[in-house]
Amino acid sequence: MARAITIPQLGLTMEKATLTTWMKEEGDRVEKGETLCIIETDKIDFEIEAPQAGILVKIMAREGDILPVGEVIAVVAREGESFDLDALIKEAKEVKPPFEEKAAEIQVPISSSGLRVGRRDLKASPLARRLAAEKGVSLEGIIGTGPGGSISKEDVLRVVEERQRGPLQVSKRVPVKGIRRVIAERMSLSWHTSPRVTQVMEVDMTELVRFREESRSDWESKGVRVSLNDILIKVVSRALIEIPEINSSLKGDEIEVYGNVNMGIAVATDRGLIVPVLRNADKKSLLEIAEESNLLIQKTREGKIGPDDLKFGTFTITNLGTYGIDLFTPIINPPESAILGVGKLDRKVKVMEGDQIAIRSTMNLCLVFDHRVIDGAIAARFLSRLKEILEIRDQLKEVV
Repeated sequence: MARAITIPQLGLTMEKATLTTWMKEEGDRVEKGETLCIIETDKIDFEIEAPQAGILVKIMAREGDILPVGEVIAVVAREGESFDLDALIKEAKEVKPPFEEKAAEIQVPISSSGLRVGRRDLKASPLARRLAAEKGVSLEGIIGTGPGGSISKEDVLRVVEERQRGPLQVSKRVPVKGIRRVIAERMSLSWHTSPRVTQVMEVDMTELVRFREESRSDWESKGVRVSLNDILIKVVSRALIEIPEINSSLKGDEIEVYGNVNMGIAVATDRGLIVPVLRNADKKSLLEIAEESNLLIQKTREGKIGPDDLKFGTFTITNLGTYGIDLFTPIINPPESAILGVGKLDRKVKVMEGDQIAIRSTMNLCLVFDHRVIDGAIAARFLSRLKEILEIRDQLKEVV
């Protein structure tokens, strides 16, 4: 039989509603439970569903109309069914619309994925609800950015886009054990116990680069390849002997200042960052430093480094310049009191003496130190001394 579709009463105080959207057109075939239209009250949006399967034979209200409770807005009838429209309207108006006590829990569209699109007590635009139903997205949990915090089409699209990116995907799990646990414990100890200060100084490396190029063939004729890092180890070792306060450790209520330099060399491996120690670097020649550091680095990367090779460091150099890093703040390797971060070797236009313009090779040296042990002025003096040796050809040749 033909059925009149009326505005339901969704609350004790509800008197009227606004018809916001027709989901079907006059003459459309509908199934029982299929959404015909959406109405809006001062509290919720509500989907009016077809009470039976059939044809939406008559639409009697337009979108935007404000309608009283009980108003007939449409008729659904069996295909080919005859009915008296006036009698149907009269009958519908004589029946008091039932109060929908559980309006917030009425059925809502279910997506192919089985997700509820959202309760009717959620404030969302009709377009947002329709889009959510199509995409199988639950409105619950979506933060609305529309008027009054309502969920808009854009909010639903944002969630759809995030869902398409997929959930967090764990490609692998790495147990924190062995060397990785040691690294974690030492870095945590350093971070929580050392009040760190960082000083950065740009150094003109042009003379060093020239010196290395001029000396390369001589070094290689002796079977040794000398890297920029090897030269830095030699120069830093000299500066540490001249300014020994940097080459120290805090032990209880005393500061131990060391008379020799055991240089830690940070090496990146598949197992994590490992710092083998080149002992007595201050007493070795440049070629000895190059040979021993190359051997230490190779053993470290091959996993053949022994426990004794990781002990008794007094200062560490870590170089991220090969990765294109300009400057950074490395974490001090305890119980040492300082670490030197080396940035990339770059080419820059510089203003020289007499306002002459020249292209120079430059590098940032980043000194991180424990302020409990080392004062800022001493750290600055250390960096200045490094800069002096590296930039002045005669001093560089004397040290190297």
